[in-house]
This record gives sequence, structure tokens and C-alpha cells, in this order.
Amino acid sequence: MGDDPADKHDRASITEQAFAEFNRFEQVIPTHNLPLGPVYIQNFSLKKDEKFRSDINGLKTAPNFASAIISRPVANLLGLSGAPKQEDSPSFSSSQYVFKNVTAVIRPAESILLLGPSSSGKTTFMRTLGDVLGGSVIDGVEGSVRLGPTRWDPSVCSSELKRTVAFTDQSDLTLTPILTVEETVRFARSCTENLDPDVLEESLSAFFRLAGLDHVRHTVVGNADIRGVSGGQKRRVKMLEMAVGTDVTVFFLDEITNGLDAASALSICKVIRAAVQAQNMSAVTSLLQPSDDVYRTFHRLILLTPKGEVAYSGKTEDAESHFEVLGLKRPDGMNLPEFLLRCASTPADLYDGTEIGGLPLSSSSDLADAFITSPAGQALTRELEEKGEDRTETESAFASDGKTPQLKAFAQPTSRQIKLLLERGFTLVKRNPATLMRIISAIIFGVFIGTLFLHTPSDEAGTETRAGYVLTLIFLSFLNSCMAPLDDLYADRLTFYIHRRASFYRTVSYYISQVVCSWSVAMCEAFLLCVLSFFAVGMSGGWAFVYFWLMFTLLCMSGTAVSRCLAYSLPTNDMAQSLGPAALLLFVLSSCYSPTYLDLPSWLRWLAWLSPCAYCYEGIIVSETAFRSVGNYENGQSFAQEYLGIPRIAFGTPNATPALSTPGGVLAFDAYMLLCLTLIFDAIACTLLHRSQSWYGPTTQRYQVASGQSLAAPPWSGVS
Repeated sequence: MGDDPADKHDRASITEQAFAEFNRFEQVIPTHNLPLGPVYIQNFSLKKDEKFRSDINGLKTAPNFASAIISRPVANLLGLSGAPKQEDSPSFSSSQYVFKNVTAVIRPAESILLLGPSSSGKTTFMRTLGDVLGGSVIDGVEGSVRLGPTRWDPSVCSSELKRTVAFTDQSDLTLTPILTVEETVRFARSCTENLDPDVLEESLSAFFRLAGLDHVRHTVVGNADIRGVSGGQKRRVKMLEMAVGTDVTVFFLDEITNGLDAASALSICKVIRAAVQAQNMSAVTSLLQPSDDVYRTFHRLILLTPKGEVAYSGKTEDAESHFEVLGLKRPDGMNLPEFLLRCASTPADLYDGTEIGGLPLSSSSDLADAFITSPAGQALTRELEEKGEDRTETESAFASDGKTPQLKAFAQPTSRQIKLLLERGFTLVKRNPATLMRIISAIIFGVFIGTLFLHTPSDEAGTETRAGYVLTLIFLSFLNSCMAPLDDLYADRLTFYIHRRASFYRTVSYYISQVVCSWSVAMCEAFLLCVLSFFAVGMSGGWAFVYFWLMFTLLCMSGTAVSRCLAYSLPTNDMAQSLGPAALLLFVLSSCYSPTYLDLPSWLRWLAWLSPCAYCYEGIIVSETAFRSVGNYENGQSFAQEYLGIPRIAFGTPNATPALSTPGGVLAFDAYMLLCLTLIFDAIACTLLHRSQSWYGPTTQRYQVASGQSLAAPPWSGVS
């Protein structure tokens, strides 16, 4: 089937535009630092995982939180053992592979279409191939993937190759809705390349003009709640975000046209073709059911059967003639991509009875076997066997001992990463409606609590009332700082997974920026709560207010750290919202207000030494009572010890160390321990964030479920 001359001219004009745009700054922007050259894929297979077990009804189920916490047998009895494994067809259940014996050649400056029916393993194939090209070793992988004319193996590389591979899918959830199109792409570009500001601006303008986004570059991306760019424009933004790094040589795009109209889908595919030719990179794009026009924008086709086997691999213009040779005829009125999908799924419906080598085409497996011996299959075999003598630039950099050329794991140093992330983080803080709501809430609560405890007397009864005021403020501060950030943390966690997988920045760089950006909100929130209620209640002024504000700032920071621990350890926001109040209640009840420390059971007193609320409460009560009289008590600390149980270790007792024998020592100790607990929670949260990339982030293999419960399995279950 020949190309329409008008369509050829349209594609040529877009390609010329791409070259023109990139040539505007090609002298000052370096080309790919690590050109991979052709990618030769031969008999590439991935075995299915064996982490499904049968429940009491004989159904195969995936592990989940319930089965990990209360054991699988008990979970089975309660009907909580997990969602059943999806078995769409007998071919799915009988096959031991997600995809099997995939053979193909991916050349620079070519766009490859990956086509196949649903559940044929397209996404898993691209993710697995991307991991292998990035130097990762994947369990269950068979076959070979070689790079360049001399077929060097990426798995033996000692350097990081992940930056040479980019992956994007059809989801818009990983884009930050309150950032503009330009801010999103600029951040990605800055993370992957050191450019002069003028050169950076010129390169961004070229990308936006090529992608047709120049007129919306200052528009926010948006989401279902925030009006922003259109769906097709979001897909192009996401493509640019992942592809702007100059080290990217192979780009995988998973069903990026889903939900788009025909014109938008065609526009995106034309941009992909133009970009790969202009940048001398490769792109592998999976689509569900492209139109004829979209199909013609690709150079090569990889067609998979429902079992993940290759029905065809070669040039797109030769695909129809290949199936005609096999006896599969395209009915009148059927477009070419639909015909190819029908061939891969149900070849018997189109088979005219011709036998190739005595083999009738009655199933998709027969079609895969027939491809190997067909002229197209033989041509692919010859292409795989060709071996060039000249090494590529990358291969020439290899030493005789097999070491790879120098390619840093991250394009930017840690300090530069933190700077870029801080700029992005403060922009999000300023634009996030939740920030304003937290400030307004602090003002409302501060005024209300100050009015509720207005002019509390300083006698015995009044001091006890002031202790209640302190606990109320502790509860509200810790509640707000612990629960309010969860939604934003989960939303940005998705973005982090994508950025971290693309090696934009280190986990610790991201986490430091998160902590610093949260300081501004915590300090402002604590100041408003304190200043609007402290003096209204009649608390001791002067330096005591500074200490009061310091302790509540540390408490808010500690609550935010606990919030991050929840967000980075649990798979869903719903779980965190459910467990958050439990953690909050545990910390508040062990604050030593009621029951006091001595009234706690001896085997539970250790909780009071792990509670940020306890240190905040003790420090503020000591600062309020130790330096004034309380009613008939000339020494207010005696009253606090007798009626409030503060400090927890009484002055002058054998358990009181010299540092804790004075009010000043207790004040310093409580502030120090509150800071230490905050740092400990932050260290735990940072570790959880880094590990959660493999727990909840984009992974090579995912469970398929028919319906029912979430397959979110806890980290200790061994599920990746």
C-alpha cells in the first residue's frame, strides 16, 4: 500500500522543520554523549512470575497487605487473600512467558510501532527492554540484546546507562498540574544538561515550536480540578519532559494516543518521527488501534500475538505483503492496522487455505512459526547476522577489559540538583491552594483557642487550665502538620518515581528540598498559632514566647516528617489517611498530660520518650512554671511536679542527671530531643522514599487483576 503524496509532503515538511529548529543551536548544544547505535534483539523473552498461589477455592491470587499481616491461610478464610489472577483466554493461562522470542532491530533515526492485542505484553516488553538497555539485570529474561555493530552487551557495563533510555506512558498523573508547560520542560532540561541561559531558552523554544506548544508554554498543565492545556497537549508535554535530555538515545512511548482524537494522535506521531530523525535517536511506540495515517508515520513494525510472540518484525510498508504471502488477505474496507491486529489475534478468520511449508495457519502460534521461515523473517535474520567492522564512538571508548566510557549516573552534581529542586519546590508551595488553607486554618485556630482560654489566671487552677491550652495547641498543630500534606505528598510521589527512574536527581536531593520547603510553611503556621493565642491566654512573655514558638515549629516539622513516613511507606493515600490518626493519637496520648508519666504503666513509659508531643509539652510547661510562683507555691516548678507530673524525671531524684537537674537543662534537652526525633523521622522517610521506588513505582512486572481488591503488597512480602 503506497503513501499518499500529500501525506509524504506533510511528513517531509515537519521533518524539515525539526531539522531547522535543532540546527539553530546544534553548534552550542552537545550531541548524544553515548550513542548506542543499532539495537539487535534476538529471541528476547520474559518468564511470568510465580508469586501467585491458590486459595481455598483453587483460584490463583496475588499477595496483598491482608495476606502478609494476618498470614495467607487466615486471609483466605476471611476472603481477603487478594485479587484473582486474570486469565483472559486459554492461551494466556497456558503460556509460561509474558512475551517470547521477540526478534527485532531498532536503528537510530527510526520510529518503531509496537502493535498487538490487549494483554500481549507490549508495556512489559518495552519496560523490560528499557531496563536491559539501561544496564539492569532482570530475573526471568532470556535471549540477547546487543548494541552497535560489534554487539556489545549492556549488562556488562560498569557505568550508568539509564540516562540513555526514556519511557513515558499515557497517564497524565505524573505531571504537576500547577506548573506551567515551560516550567515542567525547563526543569527536566535543567536536570539533564548544563546550558548557558540563552542557549537553554533557545533550545526550549525550538522544542515547543516543534511540538506545537509554543502558544501554551505559559499555561499551567492542569488536571481534572484545574483548567490547563488539552489532553493532546499534555501528552506532548510529557514526551518533551522525558526526551529533552541530550543523552537519551532510545525513547519508549506506551499508548500515548489513548483518549485522543485522530488529528491529535496523528500530530503526536508526526512529531515523534520528526524528532527521532532530527536527533538521531530511536523511538518505540505502542498503540492500540492506529489509523492508516498514523501507521504510515512509522518506519518499522513489531507485531505481537496474544501470547507475546512475534507475528511480524520489519518495515511497515512490507507488512501487508508478508501476510498476503502467508495466505491472509485484507478484506475490502478494512484499514491496514486493523487487518494486522486481526492477523495476530485470529489468523484463521482471514486464512484462505494456503499452506506455507505444509503448515496450516490455524492459530497465532502457527503465525509466529511461519514468520521465522518467511521471506520477511529470513531478511530479519540476515540483518541480525550482519556485523560491521567499524566501532561506534561509544564502543571505541571501551577498554580491552570491558570497562565502559565515563557517564555519570546524574548529569548534575548534588548541589545543583538541590538548587533546581528548591526552585521547583518553592514554586509549588506558593501556588498550592493547600498552603493558603493551612495559613487560614492557623489563623482561625489561633484566634479561636486564644479566645477560648482568654486571660487564664496564673493560680493553681489557672495553671492547670494553661496546661490544657498547651495540649490543645499541640494536638491541633501535630494533626494539621501530619495530615494536611498527605495528598500533596502522594501526588508528587508519582512525579518523583518518574523523575528518579529517568535519573533526573538523587533521592536525597529531592528529600532535602522537600524538608527545606516544608520549613517555611511550618514556621509560618507555628508562628500564627502561637502569636494569636499565647498572649491572649496570658502565658509568660519575653524569651518564653521565643521558646514556645521554637518548640511548636519543631513539633510541626516533626509532624510533617511523620506524614512523609506514612506517604512513603504505604501504597495508597487512603491507607495513610486511615493510619495517620492512629499514629497521631498514639503520640498525643503519650504526651504525659493525662495520664501523667508516673501514671502510665511501667511497660508503656517508653512511648513517652518516643513522642514528639511529650517533649513539646514538657518543655513548654517547664518554661511556664519554673520561673514564677503559682498560687501558694513560691516555686512554680514544685506545683508542676506535684500536680502535672512535669518534668518526667523530677529534679533532685537519683534518675536526674546533672544536665536534667535544672529547668534550663530540661528546656535544652527537650528542644534537642524534639530536633533529634524530627531528624530520625526524616532519615526513616528518606530511606522509605528511596526503597518505595521498587515497591510502588513503575516496575517491569505487574500483576493483572480481574476485579476485587488492591494488589498493593507490603515491602516485606517480597513482591516487586
